[in-house]
Amino acid sequence: MDNYLMNFYELRDEHWEGHVQGCTYWIAEKALIEKDPFIIFGADPDGVVTIEARGSFSSYRQARKELSHPRYNFKGRMKKVYRKKSI
Repeated sequence: MDNYLMNFYELRDEHWEGHVQGCTYWIAEKALIEKDPFIIFGADPDGVVTIEARGSFSSYRQARKELSHPRYNFKGRMKKVYRKKSI
């Protein structure tokens, strides 16, 4: 996930990332929102963000369940990724 999205949506420094059929999906958590802070992003195989700020979920588990919906058909694993801080 690029820094523009992280800063624009005021996301926390960590997010979950997964890949399926060349597409990349992210579940991120908004830093300043307490109610339903988790959102979904996605990019096509060329790296173009095609899903931007989809949904509003109260937990990672709910967002992950949404990704398994036939619309996304994500069945892979997700790993936690931390944003690299530039000095």
